[in-house]
Amino acid sequence: MRSPCAAAVPFLAGLLFAGGVASAAVPPKVISVKTSAQLQSAFASVTDGGIIELSAGIYLAPAKGFSISNPRKGYTVRAAAGAAVTLDGQSKVPVLRFKNGDRSKGKLITFQGLTFLRGVSTSEGDSGGVTLNAAEARFVDCKFLNNKATGKTTGGGAARIYLNSAATFVNSSFNGNSSAIRGGAVEVVFSTVGIQGGIFADNHVNLPGHSKTSPGGGIYALDSTVTVSDARFERNESGWTGGAIYAFGHWTEPVTTPKSLVTITRSTFLANRAIPDACCQTNTPTTGGAVHVEDQSTLRVFGSQFFDNAADVGGALEGYRAIVEVTGSMFIGNRTPVVAGRLGVGGAISVMSNDSAADLAVNRRPARLTVTDSLLQGGVALPATPANAGGCLAAEGDWSRLYGSSTVPAMGTATENRAPVELHRVAFADCNIAKSAAGGGLGGAISVSTVELLMESSLIFDSDTSGDGGSGGALALQRESNAVINGTTFAHNSAQQAGGALFLTGSTLQATGCRFLANRVNGFGNQARGSSIYAIPQVGGLPPRDVGGLVTGSLFSEDAGIAIWDVDPAGGPFNRMRYDNNQFYSLSPGSAVYFNSQAAQGGADLFVLNNLTVFHPGDSVDKGNGNVLLFVPPQLGTLLASPPSLATGAPGATATFMAYAWSGGFASLSGQPLTSKAGLLPVTAAGVQTLSVNNAQVATAQVNASPSTVHRRHDP
Repeated sequence: MRSPCAAAVPFLAGLLFAGGVASAAVPPKVISVKTSAQLQSAFASVTDGGIIELSAGIYLAPAKGFSISNPRKGYTVRAAAGAAVTLDGQSKVPVLRFKNGDRSKGKLITFQGLTFLRGVSTSEGDSGGVTLNAAEARFVDCKFLNNKATGKTTGGGAARIYLNSAATFVNSSFNGNSSAIRGGAVEVVFSTVGIQGGIFADNHVNLPGHSKTSPGGGIYALDSTVTVSDARFERNESGWTGGAIYAFGHWTEPVTTPKSLVTITRSTFLANRAIPDACCQTNTPTTGGAVHVEDQSTLRVFGSQFFDNAADVGGALEGYRAIVEVTGSMFIGNRTPVVAGRLGVGGAISVMSNDSAADLAVNRRPARLTVTDSLLQGGVALPATPANAGGCLAAEGDWSRLYGSSTVPAMGTATENRAPVELHRVAFADCNIAKSAAGGGLGGAISVSTVELLMESSLIFDSDTSGDGGSGGALALQRESNAVINGTTFAHNSAQQAGGALFLTGSTLQATGCRFLANRVNGFGNQARGSSIYAIPQVGGLPPRDVGGLVTGSLFSEDAGIAIWDVDPAGGPFNRMRYDNNQFYSLSPGSAVYFNSQAAQGGADLFVLNNLTVFHPGDSVDKGNGNVLLFVPPQLGTLLASPPSLATGAPGATATFMAYAWSGGFASLSGQPLTSKAGLLPVTAAGVQTLSVNNAQVATAQVNASPSTVHRRHDP
């Protein structure tokens, strides 16, 4: 930090002239404009640092639009005080083109208080509203209304920011803009854009006749940087991917540096859609109802809200081989699918990784997802057909490379092809799936395949799988995934057939200090398998793989039926799961808590489990040690502030949620009695919240007044 004296030196020097005489500041020259012709002339005559001031009225754009080219000066174009000023393309010409040969031939031009209306592009390379080429512009309190891009290769109905340009939009609005190909409102190519406040509403790239692969209903970004803060995106729609925002980054060394970077802070996304018009549907699922990022792209979300967004895959957010990081945010009522008969995956968030034939002999990195201090709730505005897999979250590594497919050869190890997924203090509430004719049926809250999962201090409750074969009410772990789950609570989840909380197949689980509270399987007899955990080796069309791992220091309480169900084929692949030093409380003392298809087909109590060894050809597995039976209900609870701050979204929310689950006789949250043993409770004041069971404090959580502005990086 500079000292106050050092800071004052240039200031004082600026006041002194030769002989100590003060130099008066020269006010900027103002050119008053009242007609379209005067405006075009003013662009040429205004001085560097000057002001063009427009009187109230409608300024009709000339045949090729208003034009600024290589001005070598910076200035302001503004509406006069209190004046309503519209630059009108009359639905036949573009409004404004600001094009330089390179950035050195122009300076910053600021546009203030203007409306850009009804512009239509008439040539490739132009937006209907404003086009920037190698230019720098700032738009303050501007409106972009009903502009359209008609080019076959050019998008950006309201604005096209191209070729090393930089644009900032402050408290500006984009309404009713469209393109048939990409970027209903804004197209950003090899450039930088900042959105500060304002709103994007009802912008489209899915109007009749749109491209079947139209991305970015609000914003399309290619190898660019987009920064959004305190803004709202409402009812924007794409025909394929990225209902509000789409970003793509070309693969370029080093791949650890994003080619496209999207940062979203304190913003709200409401009812955005990736859904094609009836004219232009394909068999390819739509992705990213609010935001989609792809390949060498990174998405960072802080203190934001996502409500009622929808796509076939990733109702709110979707990343394909990209890096997605979410902190302190709220996802409520996002959903899939949007096209009837398709497999809906990842109601709120999805990341996918499978390579395609276009990648040839290059094994691309898998996607990477980190979610911290956030809420994912799926039961609000539940559609008639909820997701088929991953009711709130789905993640897949590159299992096409792991096993090989019809389009790519097998390449790389399981470790190289797993997608890293980290969940820190995340609450999943009322996330649901239903198996349909299209398939699915795994992972009521979370479905992961070929993933390296770290989950800690989180809570999943009231999440369910329904339909024939529905399994993994809270979490389905599949296709050679590795999972480390610490200090996480699974409460009141259910599955139709297997694994009321967890379903594992051909994967490895290390669970420590977890709580399994009142989970259940809804089927009957042999169709009810493992109220909390169901584990089976990988069989049935995929390369055979063992299932294994250790569950230790955890609690199983009030499970309906047998808590743990191990399928262990005698001829392999084998079940190598172990259960040590856990506690079990049952509503039916003496009932079976464990099943093994080879060694405990009639079910086993804890004495049998603690002394059970299962023999396989060439080795054996000691299934359990040190597990104990509780004779009274445990008195405990879990409490998360989800997210941990007020004022998320735009405008800032006045409340956040306390996510809780508890066991015992009765409970209260900061003095308010709780009527359900798991749920969400809104809170409107900052401070410490306390969960008490039987009048004893069991958990606390801190609520902050506003979201943290610290942006933590998680780049590899």
